[in-house]
Amino acid sequence: MANLALASVSLEDAAVRVIMTVGKSKRNSGIAEFNAYVLNQIKVRLDPLVPLNFALS
Repeated sequence: MANLALASVSLEDAAVRVIMTVGKSKRNSGIAEFNAYVLNQIKVRLDPLVPLNFALS
């Protein structure tokens, strides 16, 4: 699921800022792993000079 979502977003061309919001569920223990995976994948693909705002909703 994460790969499918990330494949539809072009982060390599981001120049100013990336704002990413992901949903969370306190009842699902896999959500923390999912969020960590998504955040790590974004950091790998994003230019280190582009600020990243990662929020949980």
